[in-house]
Amino acid sequence: WCGPCVQSFPNVRKLQERYKNYDVVILGVTSIQGRHIDRVNKKTINTKDDPEKEFNLMKTFMSQQNMTWKVAFAKQEVYNPDYGVLGVPHIAIIDVNGKVRYNELNPHSDPYEEAEKIDALLKEAGLKYPTEPMEKRNWAKEEMEGGRLSADEFRKLGRKISGRE
Repeated sequence: WCGPCVQSFPNVRKLQERYKNYDVVILGVTSIQGRHIDRVNKKTINTKDDPEKEFNLMKTFMSQQNMTWKVAFAKQEVYNPDYGVLGVPHIAIIDVNGKVRYNELNPHSDPYEEAEKIDALLKEAGLKYPTEPMEKRNWAKEEMEGGRLSADEFRKLGRKISGRE
């Protein structure tokens, strides 16, 4: 997963926590990349022509990154203009009828903004929704500013690990 995607994980984790008892699915989507970036050992693992190996490495990655939501592998490339995905990270909010209601949202925005939209869709559908608004915080920004890598350092590390530097 790219650096900006990984940076968004604390916010996604909080959204998953908020909606764990509601009719909401938080789902990460990726496609077969032909490689896996091992962020712990700072190396790239070739998985070309071995999707099973990539699937198994994803399980380890999810555990290491404390990803509390499910991940699906799409048959098509994740960069798919047919669905409005021109880059990652990308967030879409789909209603209970399968209609995309919000597309191209910025996952680095404050997660309470996404929560407000999700809560409104749950209410509109007549489903149970949280009665308290989500705390107005951005956990991803706090982690970056709290002694972890800066955004520039994180991108540089990502380029180095992926062999682009």
